[in-house]
Amino acid sequence: MVKTETCAYLCAMLKHSPTLHLLLATVLLAAGQAAWSQPASGTLDTDTGCPLVRMSIEHLPDLNLPRASHIAFMAGDEVVVVGGHTTGFVLTPTAEYLRDGRWHLIDTPYPHDYALSVALRSGRVLVAGGMEQDLGIGQRFSAEFFDPATHSFTDYGCLDCKRSFASAIELNAGRVAISGNWYNKDGTEIYDGMGHFGTARPTRVERACPYMFKISQTDALIFSRLDTHGQFMDSIVVETLGGQVVDVPLLRTWHPLQVRPNMFRSDDSFIGDTAQGSYAYLLPVEDSLGRVAVARVDSTRFSLLHTTHPVPCQTPWGPIFYTAAHFVADRAAGRAYLTGQVANRLVVLCVDYARAHTGQAAPVSLYYTDPLPVIGDAVMPVLTPAGNLLMTGGMSPDNYNPTASVLLLRVSEKADAAFATNKLGLRWLWPVALAVAALLFIYVRARRKRLGMLSEADAALTEADAVQAGNDAVQTETNTPSPESLALMDRITRLTEGERPYLIPDLKVSDVASQLHVTPRRVSESINAVCGCTFSQLISTYRIRHAQQLLTDDPDKKITVVCTESGFASETTFFRTFKALTGMTPTEWLQQTRL
Repeated sequence: MVKTETCAYLCAMLKHSPTLHLLLATVLLAAGQAAWSQPASGTLDTDTGCPLVRMSIEHLPDLNLPRASHIAFMAGDEVVVVGGHTTGFVLTPTAEYLRDGRWHLIDTPYPHDYALSVALRSGRVLVAGGMEQDLGIGQRFSAEFFDPATHSFTDYGCLDCKRSFASAIELNAGRVAISGNWYNKDGTEIYDGMGHFGTARPTRVERACPYMFKISQTDALIFSRLDTHGQFMDSIVVETLGGQVVDVPLLRTWHPLQVRPNMFRSDDSFIGDTAQGSYAYLLPVEDSLGRVAVARVDSTRFSLLHTTHPVPCQTPWGPIFYTAAHFVADRAAGRAYLTGQVANRLVVLCVDYARAHTGQAAPVSLYYTDPLPVIGDAVMPVLTPAGNLLMTGGMSPDNYNPTASVLLLRVSEKADAAFATNKLGLRWLWPVALAVAALLFIYVRARRKRLGMLSEADAALTEADAVQAGNDAVQTETNTPSPESLALMDRITRLTEGERPYLIPDLKVSDVASQLHVTPRRVSESINAVCGCTFSQLISTYRIRHAQQLLTDDPDKKITVVCTESGFASETTFFRTFKALTGMTPTEWLQQTRL
């Protein structure tokens, strides 16, 4: 807390400084606008006559790591992302979950890039397979379970067949059927629910990214348009888990909307009722003319869903590229969504399937966003508890770099209270925190000048240091370090002591963050929470320790050389830092060590 004297001094500064007054007012105004402004809705028409409705969008806190090809799912009212690859196509053995307005980073036993996942009725989530190496190379055997109650992962053996671009679906008694592969042999195997993966049975054709639709408690359909090398197959073979081929006339003229390899979650498309013995799904399909339609799958019967308008493929801004290969169904609302892009806009096809009765058509509409600066490509949307869509990360289509952005697309009349609270908190907290940090910085400088204590190092303090101070100020001093902070601090320590980046004179917190594939804010928060100091103070400590070692090893070494070899940019800063940390000058310290 700021003392009364400090508050009074800051108020006086604001009163006599129009520039600071204007700065703070501008920051607060911008914070308010960012927090409360929402785009209005409007309606246009597509080329098919399908209503085109403007969709509001919320920017939630960014992920700790830019990610693509990761897994995303809801665990209660928390969204969880697992694995994927980060900048440079580097695999990341981490996951993170959104709670209390920020993403919490946790480690996973293995990295999972282009992996399979399935949410089990027990509440746990099975995650398995994926790429074995960076740059999308190889396949992986490893499997693990995520427990949302403890936010922890447990290593759980390995698949019978190493896989990537595979799919899975839960059967009865906790059993899971798994199929599909990428540049490796395919086969269907069963996890028995008790810790064992059975031997993979060969399939009729080898597939990548297969759809798996359960047709009973013990059986499911398996099919895909893509072979294990991502090429379109001449014909689509639909088979059961036992290998029985199912004849589907519809798939002779209409094909699943798999324009490229894309991960698939079968439960997302489920619109049936297992209690009533109904196993029904929605499937996006296209024909040879490029027309897109909605197919309904009831057990082994495939048919086109009658809709009020043809599925649009053109908009006023250009053609639609449907990036998802499957629908996300909101069974409570009786609606299903298919995501896509138009230039630099996101679009969502909405199908009100519950309103389709005998002889009646299902209403369709197309939601769209305003232009966005960056759109993550090939992202699996997540359905929130309120019925909205959450998009996490993704790959920028222009440079293939993953993004850390998290977007909440409002396709429901309901609001996700937890996300809205988080959004408002971050929208106004950071600008205000930075403004307060800047005012505190100015106050400290002015007070030190009056006391004649302003040093050369203080004078060199930059605006980036003030921002860093604002980041550190957000960390609550009374909180004990979280497991995430402790884990990241361990990585920071290993990097610092192993590679000794502190010997670089112009080292920045962003340099360390880049090597650890986390944000600078996370590095600062972890150092502050665990060590109780700033990044600059920690680096200074390492530099002085290094200088002491140099002096101990070679007492005759010139101080100028010690200063340079310890990472200091100037002798003045070196002397001041040395005395501040040890209470002595380098010469005094050296003399004392000789006694």
